[in-house]
Amino acid sequence: MPVIRGTGRILALDTIRGIAILMVILHHAGPEMIPNQPQVDGASGFAFWALKNLGWTGVDLFFVLSGYLIGGLLLSELDRHGRIGCGRFWLRRGLKIWPSYFALLAVLAGIEATRWIDLASPGSAANDLLVHGLFLQNYLDRGVNGPTWSLAVEEHFYLLLPLLLLVVGRGGGAAGAGLARYHAFFALSLAGGMGLRVWHVLVNDGPEVNDFMLSHFRFDSLILGVALQFYRRRFPGQARLLARRYWWLLLPVAVGLLLPSISFSRNDALMFGPGFTGLAIGYAILIGLALEFLDSRLGDGAALRPVARMGCWSYNIYLWHYFVPFVVPGYWQLQSAVGSLDAPAPLVLTLQALIYVAVSVTLGAVMTRWVEVPFLRLRDRWAPARGVRSQRAASVAAAAAANRVVPETTS
Repeated sequence: MPVIRGTGRILALDTIRGIAILMVILHHAGPEMIPNQPQVDGASGFAFWALKNLGWTGVDLFFVLSGYLIGGLLLSELDRHGRIGCGRFWLRRGLKIWPSYFALLAVLAGIEATRWIDLASPGSAANDLLVHGLFLQNYLDRGVNGPTWSLAVEEHFYLLLPLLLLVVGRGGGAAGAGLARYHAFFALSLAGGMGLRVWHVLVNDGPEVNDFMLSHFRFDSLILGVALQFYRRRFPGQARLLARRYWWLLLPVAVGLLLPSISFSRNDALMFGPGFTGLAIGYAILIGLALEFLDSRLGDGAALRPVARMGCWSYNIYLWHYFVPFVVPGYWQLQSAVGSLDAPAPLVLTLQALIYVAVSVTLGAVMTRWVEVPFLRLRDRWAPARGVRSQRAASVAAAAAANRVVPETTS
């Protein structure tokens, strides 16, 4: 499978990340982010409306993809060593997530963009710091800092998943009782997640606004990504055969599961209940197909590399895109001027959307370069992945053996 040169990253996965972040940006491309936005009707208006509405499911795509990737790390460690170093895993995830997240919070506090912290009151400020510092905003302060609710969901998932896999995977999971435990875990997680949401809808006569942010309602999407990883690892031949023989059936099924999101919001009872499960299954199918086909159908994948590069920056793009009007000087004035152009409305709106995407991507790339990457380097120095440390030790031993003084011999 093609990789991004010099990074070792898998092109297909970063391409999926890039698509997901573009979807999220387009979902937020409304008047709050793009001032003086023209009204577009007809086919162009419908296309923009459909893409914008579908865009909120980019977060669901991120959830499934995160489960797939994190599941791969943990399952690999469990297979190789029979256990998971939870402390090391949590520290490594923290050094990936915390620096950029807390940089965002600091900037937002400094410019008072979202007023997430009440600096005038020490008691309130301490409470706000605890809520957001412990990633509890999706329960206790919903909606204040825009998309950071999904970070809270993933942080909670990262805390629980290693512990769950240690229980489910005890004694191995290749066959027999171990494999049955994995089957049961994935089936119960998927059914339980949907059942919990349906029960919540029935008891409360529909979900309340922003209930979709609560972690216990979203874990099943992440676990489905772990399931995809598990079954592709345990049954690679069958997974490949399924994708290559039945892609013509799987693809329309996946698309059909995604289409309702164009008409129904996350706060709609139908979408909140079974709809989230359908989205997760649809995106899991698409990820599986992409992993099977992107490498063989697109050569070296040169056409996908710009989108894949956005995928490399997707975390910081996701963090900052929602706050572009607050943190980028002149952005609001530029978009207002473009909106006043004497040109067809679809052209003006397209130009405004491209500006919003370009500024968001650029800001995310800059923050990745200057905040995320330095801490990733520190992470790899302070808490290298378990296999990396073993490889380094072996390399040192080999080098020492090669450099030993060998006594001279005479003929």
